[in-house]
Amino acid sequence: MWKIVNIKLTKLCCVCKHWWDPGSSALRPKNTGDFWEFEFSARRTCTVRKTPQPSWGYCLKFERKDF
Repeated sequence: MWKIVNIKLTKLCCVCKHWWDPGSSALRPKNTGDFWEFEFSARRTCTVRKTPQPSWGYCLKFERKDF
């Protein structure tokens, strides 16, 4: 299921550069500026925690990806 999020205002794992998704397969732009869709059920490995994290997760080591 895909959800919509404002990437400038959120600190979700799917927008964090530590969430290992090199092809950004779980994140795609919408037709308006800062709003993007993300795959809610996606899980990728966090390079900080070294464990799989859900796309909707969050932690204090958040760093936004460069878009």
